[in-house]
Amino acid sequence: MIFAVERTGTVDTGFAWCPSNRYSSGQFSIILTLCDRNGNVYQQKPVTFTGQEAQFISEVFPELPGGFVGRAPRKPRPS
Repeated sequence: MIFAVERTGTVDTGFAWCPSNRYSSGQFSIILTLCDRNGNVYQQKPVTFTGQEAQFISEVFPELPGGFVGRAPRKPRPS
């Protein structure tokens, strides 16, 4: 899964996650990777989910500069 990411003075991409039944009995982690417009990795962070959740990209990456435009491919965190 890949989604577009934008962080400006008026735009802050949001994302929501609802685990499948396979994960509903406990928490799990994903690695959220931010890539710039050219596909270069900007930063990565693990995000732990314990149920249905929604966040803005600036909540996960508070140091993200204004004017950032890129994408975020989501990959499962290795066990």
